Amino acid sequence: MLMIPSGTMLLSRFVAMYPIATDNIETLLQQTDGFVVNTIDKTVAAIRYVNTYDESVVIAQTIMEAHSFDPVSLDMEGNLNVGGHASLIQLHHKLTGVVVFDIYRCRLILESPIGLRQVLESQQIVKVFHACLADSRALICQFNLKLVHVWDIQLGHALLHGRSRYEISKLNDILGEFGIENPIKETVRHRPGLWEQRPIADHLLRYAAYDVVYLGYIHKSLLLSLGTRNCGKWQLWSDDAVYDPNRKKEPKTPKPKATRKTKATLRTTPAGKASVTETSS
Repeated sequence: MLMIPSGTMLLSRFVAMYPIATDNIETLLQQTDGFVVNTIDKTVAAIRYVNTYDESVVIAQTIMEAHSFDPVSLDMEGNLNVGGHASLIQLHHKLTGVVVFDIYRCRLILESPIGLRQVLESQQIVKVFHACLADSRALICQFNLKLVHVWDIQLGHALLHGRSRYEISKLNDILGEFGIENPIKETVRHRPGLWEQRPIADHLLRYAAYDVVYLGYIHKSLLLSLGTRNCGKWQLWSDDAVYDPNRKKEPKTPKPKATRKTKATLRTTPAGKASVTETSS
């Protein structure tokens, strides 16, 4: 049985690393205990797999009609290249739990203007990703769908640590800071055609679920810790999180010039005197 730290334990570890305003801690604790424990014990064990358009519309309407506009945690699996075929898009929302949409079998789930596409293109709903660039590229190149209002965990984590946006961390490393382990992540060996196999194996569905189930909690934690600091930088970074085919490529960071090394060679002159000669290497 997988041992999951309680929300209180997770938050206490986070507060020890990154101080949070005291008046926000109680609120986060109330939200966190239910989220972490209930999500792992119930939601991951009861993943909802959807491969029909009609069912996807019902789920999307549930999210769109939520008055609180709670964030939606998202990820994708499959061939996310420009000419590839994405297989799954999974989400977690407090009203729906974890839902895995089979967009390989039913492309209409994303192609139709009514349904999940409305959620992804909504200006009111925050979409929480980790490393969104590849996912957003697949959506715009394969479905002509542009994500808006994205919050990228990878960039938020780098900003909190005072790193460059190019000094990124893997999701498992970020989870590790909260004492969370994903027991499935390292068991899946990616290969061509893995995500196109039908029926989808249960362990692949659990893999997909684990990629989104904690994002909402980490998003809240990072948001509270970052506060209003670095708002300008965050806005710039968040714009770059989403793939834009019209954006000019970022200039490559110049490599530092190599230092010219010299090697000293000891030679003996005919007169028996020693002399040192420096040669480049």
